[in-house]
This record gives sequence, structure tokens and C-alpha cells, in this order.
Amino acid sequence: MTFESFSLRPELLEGIRLKNYVEPTPIQKQCLPHALQGRDVLGQSKTGTGKTAAFALSILQDLLNHPEPPTGANRFRALLLAPTRELAHQIAQEMDSFARLTPFKGLVITGGNQDMEVQEHALRLGGDYIIATPGRLQDHLRKRYLDLSQVRHLVLDEADLLLEMGFISSIKAITSHVPERRQTYLFSATLPPAIQQLARELLLNPVRIQVDDTTTPDLLLESVYPVPAHQKSELLRELLKNADLESAIIFVRTRNRANLLAQELLRTDLVCEPLHAELPLDDRLATLQRFRNQQTRALIATDLAARGLDIPHVSHVINFELPDDPSDYVHRVGRAGRAGRPGVALSLVAPSELILLGKIEHFTHKRLKEHKHPDFHYEEEISSGDEKIRPGREHKLGALNNRGFKKGPVENPFTKAGGVRKKYQVVSMDEELQKSKRKRVKIRKKLRHQR
Repeated sequence: MTFESFSLRPELLEGIRLKNYVEPTPIQKQCLPHALQGRDVLGQSKTGTGKTAAFALSILQDLLNHPEPPTGANRFRALLLAPTRELAHQIAQEMDSFARLTPFKGLVITGGNQDMEVQEHALRLGGDYIIATPGRLQDHLRKRYLDLSQVRHLVLDEADLLLEMGFISSIKAITSHVPERRQTYLFSATLPPAIQQLARELLLNPVRIQVDDTTTPDLLLESVYPVPAHQKSELLRELLKNADLESAIIFVRTRNRANLLAQELLRTDLVCEPLHAELPLDDRLATLQRFRNQQTRALIATDLAARGLDIPHVSHVINFELPDDPSDYVHRVGRAGRAGRPGVALSLVAPSELILLGKIEHFTHKRLKEHKHPDFHYEEEISSGDEKIRPGREHKLGALNNRGFKKGPVENPFTKAGGVRKKYQVVSMDEELQKSKRKRVKIRKKLRHQR
């Protein structure tokens, strides 16, 4: 199947050709035939599957088939909602690239340090499609100079993140201004009950499209590097010396960690920049543009960069710190190995992160292979991943490491020094049965991220 199979207008086919798209992705093959017929779409897909093109091409095709402009100023014919400013701008870039040979005009409305008066002037002029974050768009709607009564298409992208960020009330307020007779697209990486309820409220007899969201890209090589927490920075510098590493996104948990790690790597002459929500929007967009232009070799990012961003040349994703939510791991590593390209995902795992690693393996249904860097001096003895030390019960969560355990004393698979066992004392099943007759394993001290 090719893009010509969908009977797209010549203007759009030329835009696709200029983007060097050759063959539609699976979600595009499933979505476009229904979307082009006007059906509502409920899509569940993992990251990097090309869903933006799926709804963008459908919307632009309909606008070309109905060329009459919206009646009056300050009106638009398509509304696309995104959870973050970065994703809104990326969707706008995709839409504009497909629409480059059409007369259509789009507008991006996001919050942050963007001038409300400048946005108000642009909204009053109107256009064909608008890409917005819900909070700022609702602010403009309250002032009653934005008219959504001509909207033919409504898109909610990354809907689970929209709800997670608390935009549910804004979404309902905005959709109350949109005509009931419209085509609605709702795309989400996961479909929890809240998303399913929202879909029932907003979509009419939708076609449901699902691409497995618990798996990582097929061409992605994933591995784990066990390392003591205080040696992570040193090991990271060794890994970044790899000649095959063209560009990398290094994920951390907090903004402060991103800033500190970026400063530390800059002292080693590595061209890198931090990326997190505390930075002004203009600075974040400029940082992303420099990274896209390969002026920056690495981004030190929080999970702000884990969803939606499409940067084709990313060769490596490095988890300097594992995320609390295993689904965030899938989104993170999906920044590499996109659209059929090979990629590498490395995770630096300290002994205290074993529970998080176990949850990730349980979620993705795969065992991540351990590696030991040959040129790096470890201050503590690291295991080789021998199955005798780390039994392979991949899909059943066990004791401290959540990666399965055997009878007798529980050994930490990353170190034989016993230091971790002193901090997180574990009682084996046999000992526990003798003492309290309870058939379980106890951990006597919570990990820091659980406090």
C-alpha cells in the first residue's frame, strides 16, 4: 500500500514526497481509509508510529474538498489540542509541511510567556486550522472573540497526557463551543477508564485502531548498565565517547538534575543543553531547533521530551535515571528507533532502582540484557548477569529486585558486596515463615522515590 492508494489530492501527495515519506506506517494504513470517509477515530498507538500524518492528511484532504472559507473573521475549520507547547509546535510544523502547496493557514496558540494581545490579534484574523494547548485556548474563549462554530475537525492528541496534566475541565469547556456535527480524532498511548469515558462523550460511533503500546520499537537495541549511583556521571561520559553516538537524548527525573548534569558535561567539552518545563518557551524551542540542526549533540531532558517529539536523527536514548512509571520508559526510548530506523537505548541502573527496572521488564514483557563497560573502573563488584545469581522469571514480580527470586538469602544481582542489603534489609521466604508464618517477603525500608 502506498499513499497514492488513499486517493489523496495531488497537492498533498507532493507534500508527502517532499518529506521523503515512501510507505505509510501501520497506523496510517489503518486510520486513513476510515478518516477520509469522515469516521470518528479512537487511536491507541505507541510512540513514533506516525499518527500526526494520519489525522493531518485527512483534515487537509477535507479542507481541499470543501474550499469555502469559514464565514466571518476569527473562525477556524479545524481545532487540534495538544498537552504541551513543544508538541503543539511540532504538530504545526507537520501540518504546515503537508499543507505547503495548499492555500491553508494555520495558527499556534500556547501559554507560557507568549503575548496574549499578539495571539488575540492573530485569532481575530481567523484561519483554517488552529493548534493549541487547552489552558491558553480557554483563556481566549472566555474573552469571547474566538468563534469555534465553524470547526469541522477536532483532534485530541496524547489524550492520556492531557488528562494527566489536569486539562479535563478545559477540554469539556472547549468542546462545548464546537459543533456536535464534526469529525473527532482522539489519540492516546494508553486507554484507561477516564479516556474511554471521554471518548464515549466526544466520539460518535468511532473506528478503534490499536497498535501495541507496551512494546518498544522493533529496531531498538536496549541494554542495562549496572553502576553505583555515585559513578553514573563518570560512566555516562565514557558512553558518550562512542563514535557511533551521533546524537542522544539523556533522560533524568528532575529539572535540577538536568541543569546540573548539563553543566557537568559541558566542562568535558560535550555540546549539550538542558530541556525542561522551567525554561521559557522560546528558549525551549530554540534548544530543540539547535538539536534538530545537529548543532547540539545531546539533550539533557526531563520527561517533557518523552512524548510526541519527532527528531529523526536521534541515534541513542540514555536513561540516566529510570522513570517511576514503566510506560514513560516506552515513551522515552521511542525517541530513537523511529519510523523504521535503528536506535540504541541504554539505562544506567543503580541498585536502588532495581524495583523500577523490574516494573519496566514486567510492563514490556522482555528481559533487558546487562552490560559492563570494559574500559570503566567500577568501585564495587558488578555481577555479569549470571542466571544463577539472577534467576529468569521475567513476568512475575519478586522481592527487592522485582525480577524474581530464589529460596534462601536474596542476593542483589548488581553487587556482591552486600552494601545494598544493609540499607534495604530483605528477609527470605524460609526465614520469614519460621518467624511469622507469613508467606511473603518484607522490605523494611522504602526507597526514596516511594516516600
